[in-house]
Amino acid sequence: MIEKVIKQWMLQIIQDHSWEKHNDLHIDEISDKFVESNTWINGGFDCFTIAKKIRNELKLPYFVELRIVLNSTDRPKGMNFKSISDLFQELSWTPPSLYLYEKGYDLFQTALKKAIKVDFIDLNLNDTQCYYFETLSTDDPEYYRSLAFVSEPL
Repeated sequence: MIEKVIKQWMLQIIQDHSWEKHNDLHIDEISDKFVESNTWINGGFDCFTIAKKIRNELKLPYFVELRIVLNSTDRPKGMNFKSISDLFQELSWTPPSLYLYEKGYDLFQTALKKAIKVDFIDLNLNDTQCYYFETLSTDDPEYYRSLAFVSEPL
C-alpha cells in the first residue's frame, strides 16, 4: 500500500509538472503508521528508500528528496545535532515529506548550493547527500530550519 501511494504521487506530479510547484507528499498522508511524531524519522527514511527504488525501476530522471523540518527559532541556531537520533528533539510539528525535482532544474541546484552539506556517521545511505538549511523567513521574524536528504537519478 505504501509503495502504491508513493508511486501514484510520483507519476502524477511528473505528468502534471506540479513538482515545479514543490508538490510534496507528507509521510502521514502515505500511511496512518506515520501519524505520530516518534515514527517520522524512521518512517521518512522508509518512504524515501521506496521512492528511490520506484524512481530507479522506472528510470525517472528526477532527484528524490526527503525533507525533515526542524523547529524554527528567532535567531540562527546552526546545526545543534550530531546524529540522526539527535533530530527527534529538533523536529517541527510538520511531518517529513517527499519531493521530486527534474535533473537539471536550476532552482533546486541553486538552493543546494546555499545549504550546508552534512555527513552523519550513523546514516548509511551511500547514494544520498544531506543538506542543512537555515533561512530567515520573509513573513515572520524567525529562522526556518530543515534537513534535505537528496538522491540523484541514476
